[in-house]
Amino acid sequence: MIFQQLINGLMLGATYSLVAIGYTLIFGVLGLLHFAHGEVLMAGAFMGLYIIVWSGLPLYLSLPLTMLATGLLGIVIDILAIKP
Repeated sequence: MIFQQLINGLMLGATYSLVAIGYTLIFGVLGLLHFAHGEVLMAGAFMGLYIIVWSGLPLYLSLPLTMLATGLLGIVIDILAIKP
């Protein structure tokens, strides 16, 4: 049980650090704060869930599709919100 909690804590910490690195990268490059990293992360998680559930594909095939869909969402956000 303690080993599972340790793994859970490491995974949650890695997720938080990924969001923090995204904030730092965007602010360092563009000079503006982009607070949608958490929302994009959540949207990517739901996209992955829907791809797995609706298509029935295994995880190793749905993961690249999820990354592609989340990347496209990031491009759309960049075009609509950051570039103007």
